[in-house]
Amino acid sequence: MSDMSETSGELLGYPRDARLLIVNCDDFGMYPAINAAVIESIEEGIAASCSLMVPCPAAAPTPGSRRPIWTSTVWPTAAATTSWT
Repeated sequence: MSDMSETSGELLGYPRDARLLIVNCDDFGMYPAINAAVIESIEEGIAASCSLMVPCPAAAPTPGSRRPIWTSTVWPTAAATTSWT
């Protein structure tokens, strides 16, 4: 008996046999330079999402800072151990 349920790729609109690469940027919020690179990667279509390092110094928005669209693109990261707290 074969499983005929849709694959993740099919749910995203791709053929069943398509090979997909989903790029996620890590460490958003660690430093302003990392934030800028992550935002650019998402805006340019290179990355699909990012993880937000909540306890890090650049995690809080600053006046005039650019942020990616806050949808399912940004995932908070629970840092169990960190030198930022």
